Amino acid sequence: MDSAEKKVLDVLNILVSIGTSVIVLISLLAIITVMDPVLLVFSVMPVLFSLPLSMIRNNFNYKMENDLVLDNRKVNYVKKIYYEKNYAKDLRMTKIGNVLSDRFRQSVENLSNLQRKYGKKKWFLGFWETFNQLIIVIYVSYVYLIYNILVVRKFSIGDFSAMFSAVRNVDMNLRRLMQLIPQIQNNGLYIDNFLMLMNYENKVTDGPVEIKIDALKEYSLELKNVSFRYSPNGEEVLRNVDMRIKAGEKIALVGHNGAGKTTLVKLLLRFYDPDSGELYFNGKNIKDYNLESYRNLFGTVFQDFQIYSFSAMENILMDRSCDEYRKDVKEILELIKVSVDPDNALSKEFDKEGIVLSGGQSQKIAIARALIQDSPVLILDEPSSSLDPISEYEMNQYLFELAKDKTVIFISHRLSTTVMADRIYLLENGEIIEVGSHSELLNRYGKYADMFHKQAEKYIDNRNAKDD
Repeated sequence: MDSAEKKVLDVLNILVSIGTSVIVLISLLAIITVMDPVLLVFSVMPVLFSLPLSMIRNNFNYKMENDLVLDNRKVNYVKKIYYEKNYAKDLRMTKIGNVLSDRFRQSVENLSNLQRKYGKKKWFLGFWETFNQLIIVIYVSYVYLIYNILVVRKFSIGDFSAMFSAVRNVDMNLRRLMQLIPQIQNNGLYIDNFLMLMNYENKVTDGPVEIKIDALKEYSLELKNVSFRYSPNGEEVLRNVDMRIKAGEKIALVGHNGAGKTTLVKLLLRFYDPDSGELYFNGKNIKDYNLESYRNLFGTVFQDFQIYSFSAMENILMDRSCDEYRKDVKEILELIKVSVDPDNALSKEFDKEGIVLSGGQSQKIAIARALIQDSPVLILDEPSSSLDPISEYEMNQYLFELAKDKTVIFISHRLSTTVMADRIYLLENGEIIEVGSHSELLNRYGKYADMFHKQAEKYIDNRNAKDD
């Protein structure tokens, strides 16, 4: 796709060059026609012979580049791993560097073999194109002109120089033209991929109804018999899910990895639409709402959140005026106990004075990003997974205090957090198998109670071990 973007600009430049060559050719052909039309044959024939070879070469180059893509990606991937700090600990403490070196060498060897394989064929095609030009354009036209000077005495020495130069220039411009035209075809092979992407119709369509967040008082989110799979032939990730969330409720989604919790959140945010069933906001299908205004309902902290190589303020505000919200940013940084100047860069990539945050501090920045938004619904996917238990407890207290008037939907594997939820949904294999408050689910002695007691025992065992 990177090549496709460049090829679009290349086509525009090629069209300009074609126009220039055509103008020059018309002038030269007019001169040769007046002097000796036979010379047109020596000018045009070699190019006509070369055209099929050029087309073959372009298709050949396209195939070669496609064959090189995978190993080029592998080489660049290994380079990236040695550059990014996220991999530094593994590189120092394990033998993964040996594996990476082996993969790198193998890919470089594959690239060399492919270059040798295709290089021979490219040389063969290039040889015939050059041979065709030398024999017909230079040798044959040269002999023809000498014959007309010495035997027929049709031309003078001056005519010879002018006509030979004209023939060469016609050949060069025609050859250039014939090279440019196949390049359009060659670039078109890449542009097809670009057009396919540009013409792709997003399945998540925009609706006409705007949501006025300032006017919202009472609202609800509802899922009715929702099922979803990521690919047509894949397994169902969610199956017949029913859920109703009222304004201001605190909802916990719990379950083992792969239960469907994050997928459910993605459907709520309309990253995807369900295969069957419907989602509603205030009784209206969410497909009827303008996508941007609907997503503005949500402040989010994703499990795989990103910290950008910008200032702390820009990382928190994202797209709003820094000066207008400077005071709010300072207050929220104090609240979440992150000691960083709002103007400090959160990376050393572009600023040597930048700060590299710990995992827990980075997570707090992501949480601040969600809290500072004036969104009525907060969605938190493992919002405190990088925090120690005490920091997690304090953060949850801040979160629920600041979000007391908001709807909160959070995913957590630490069930100590779910105690504060109004309602808990336990998912397993894409289905909701238990629903209720913390105390209600404990009293049922079901799977939630079993999970909670096992986690509690683990904390007690760890504490006893420390006391001993």
